[in-house]
Amino acid sequence: MVKVLDANTSRLGALNARVHALKSRMLKPDDFKLILKLSDLRSLLRFLGNTSYSSCLPVSEEFSTIEFDKKLVNLLIKEINIILNYLNKNDRTVFIALLNKWKHDSLRTIILSVINKIPKDIASILLLPIYPYNTDFLNYVYASSRSIEDVIHLIPEYRLRSNLLDTFNKYGPSSLFLESTILSYSYNQLFKAINNLKGIDKTLVSSIIQLDVDLSNILLILRGITLKIDPKLLESILIPSIRKHYYTPVIEMKSVDMALKILSEFHYSFLADLIGTQMNQIEYFIKKYLIKHIYRYLYGDTMNLGFPVAYLYIKHFEIMDIRTIILGVLADIPINEIINYLIIQ
Repeated sequence: MVKVLDANTSRLGALNARVHALKSRMLKPDDFKLILKLSDLRSLLRFLGNTSYSSCLPVSEEFSTIEFDKKLVNLLIKEINIILNYLNKNDRTVFIALLNKWKHDSLRTIILSVINKIPKDIASILLLPIYPYNTDFLNYVYASSRSIEDVIHLIPEYRLRSNLLDTFNKYGPSSLFLESTILSYSYNQLFKAINNLKGIDKTLVSSIIQLDVDLSNILLILRGITLKIDPKLLESILIPSIRKHYYTPVIEMKSVDMALKILSEFHYSFLADLIGTQMNQIEYFIKKYLIKHIYRYLYGDTMNLGFPVAYLYIKHFEIMDIRTIILGVLADIPINEIINYLIIQ
């Protein structure tokens, strides 16, 4: 056992130190409290100029949301690349799959926006534009007034495009079914990458991703209940998970509140607080729960790959929160409303 620990220490020591350095630059709770007291863009940018987000700020007086988004994405990719530099080929696949997952989340946002006929300016606010599913892709889709089938044909990834076309041909332009297809594709890549890991690395990273999958499945079920999807059909589109038996019994419930009540009585007690809540707020609350759980991996024994994976999850949501605050202030949305859409805070 000592020899195994020594080998792991040697392999991950430099990475562990580097991620601790990155972690030290994350925004603190007090930083968010100060940010939320600033009601104008200039003050916000001045504050961010003294943080790790200084590289994302405009070089001129004019503020461009498109350029700000690009710099935020570049910051995320830069930190992923920093971590990749310390890893061997097998370990890298997890972090590449994680970036791909967030990239596919961008595609998911675009597809759902088109299906739900969300105006382009609102869709752009919801989108963290990771290439190739970036602002240019969004603008092209909207400028061309394309059908959802046309949008799918624009996807450059052959296998994902094929999967989505199969789903479209079976179920039509259904947001739930297309969303499930994208999520299943992303998580399948992650689980394949995790299978390359060994020992404690595999155990801890798998635990993080597994919880993400289970919470995503719960959201799919709740949306399916809202849409009155046939229970057997709904179960068939869930993301593969070894823990599905914990939550699939609620698929036959007639209402979201009934499903939340039963879930809260077993393995998901935190869902009791969401009874009577709108679906969009349920989604945000579940994301907050995920991050609260992942924070645990930043402390204690960090000499494992669960530590950098957890760090990147939290960094991703921190970036999303900074973006939400900036765009909210630009849209003159009151801070007391913006705070309802923050994940880290």
